[in-house]
Amino acid sequence: MTATTRRLLSYLYRPINPDPDAVLGLTLDYGPEAMTFRVRDGRLTTTVTGNPAANLDIDLADLRIAELVNLVNAAPGYTSVFGSIEDGQRAAITLLDVDGDPLQPNGNELLAYRSLVWAYMHAVGRQLDLARAAIAAALAELRIDTATGEWLDLWRELTIGGRRLNAETDVALRARVISTILQLKCNNVALELAVLEQTGIAVRVVDIPWYAGDETLYTFGGPLWNASQVTNSATARTPPAAAVDATVVGDFGLMLLRDGRPAYGPINNNQPLIAAFAVVFTPTTTVADRERAMAVVERFRAAGTTPVAYRDARPLRTNTVGEGTNNPTYQVGPVGDLYAFWSY
Repeated sequence: MTATTRRLLSYLYRPINPDPDAVLGLTLDYGPEAMTFRVRDGRLTTTVTGNPAANLDIDLADLRIAELVNLVNAAPGYTSVFGSIEDGQRAAITLLDVDGDPLQPNGNELLAYRSLVWAYMHAVGRQLDLARAAIAAALAELRIDTATGEWLDLWRELTIGGRRLNAETDVALRARVISTILQLKCNNVALELAVLEQTGIAVRVVDIPWYAGDETLYTFGGPLWNASQVTNSATARTPPAAAVDATVVGDFGLMLLRDGRPAYGPINNNQPLIAAFAVVFTPTTTVADRERAMAVVERFRAAGTTPVAYRDARPLRTNTVGEGTNNPTYQVGPVGDLYAFWSY
């Protein structure tokens, strides 16, 4: 019986009979030396003072009394007998709380209740105990440092994303999630470290400073406006107003849109290179590794920036005889002097 059941029984309305209607459930003895036993909170425990290795600790929840007797008799030195065939089929959890000593008169007896009131109170108490345990467990799952199993996976999905690594334990995953949350973000070095720690892939993160210098900013009014700033003039520029750096355009193999801004990816996609940066992979990096690394970059990048995948540049192959144009490892244009755009 649990403490909750005992408390519920103490709250019974006075006209309700609180008697357990107890019968002999079983007897318990130990031959070699003195032994005491106890039934509390659904467990039977024994204490053999001279031989601690002989102590028993049995969960009664899923046993019948006859099964408990067989389990006890299987332990060296113990003997147990259940009261009757009928009583042997009772659930062992019906045994009353007791502190027993076989050396005392009737000290080897364990009684079991038959009262329907006790059976009902025990069922209610059991559910309350389960609810208490579930609430405590739920509170633990609400903390990332104590969450386990599928709850820890939920924390991962809500924070760093991705998947649990192969054979990754809860301890390892918890450490990875926490370190990722606390990890420095946004700048180039932080992004490189994040990719390396999360995937084991080494990349270089470099800026693409395609503009050489700001031009005059024209507005539609406000403190910067004056009569000489004709906003409808074809020569007026709107942000970003900057001259293109031809060297950077060449290094990254960029192409220019009609408005003069550089672009990344196929020119027809019309993707202006505004706040982009390059994630540079080695030529031997696989597509799968690129996708894993770029997924990490997406989680750690600063808002408003765009990561662009590049490989270290290799020579551009042409239709010249002997250059193996059908070799899948060859890059296709445009290829910059330093970096080769790696399209998805």
